[in-house]
Amino acid sequence: MEYFLGILNRTYLVSSFENGIGGARVFGVMGNPGYMSPETAANPQTYVNQALLKQYENLSFDSSNFLAIDSANFFYPKQDVVSISIDMTPKWGMGNVRYSGRIVIGLRDGKKREFILLGSQDVHHVVDVLKGLL
Repeated sequence: MEYFLGILNRTYLVSSFENGIGGARVFGVMGNPGYMSPETAANPQTYVNQALLKQYENLSFDSSNFLAIDSANFFYPKQDVVSISIDMTPKWGMGNVRYSGRIVIGLRDGKKREFILLGSQDVHHVVDVLKGLL
């Protein structure tokens, strides 16, 4: 998940590819989910809208079709990614949403994208997979 416009959020499925990193928006603005069982809250798929995910079947994340599905989608060619790091400090405003940490992607133009790993995920493994791109 990533905050945008300061207080809103979007949930992405972020993936690394041979030629870059892409993100598909798989959930819109999410409020405090209220009570969930520990198993449900730990499952990252809980935070994915399956109807939105289905739109991306058989598409390449670096294709114009992928980017045209949703203006929130993104793709960064690997030459534009200069760093990938972990931030384990608590994230203010997460309420009851279970998360595992944050990943910060630094871009060549000096911008950074911060992604909150929802549910129970191995942050170090995710970063290792993404860094395999660099």
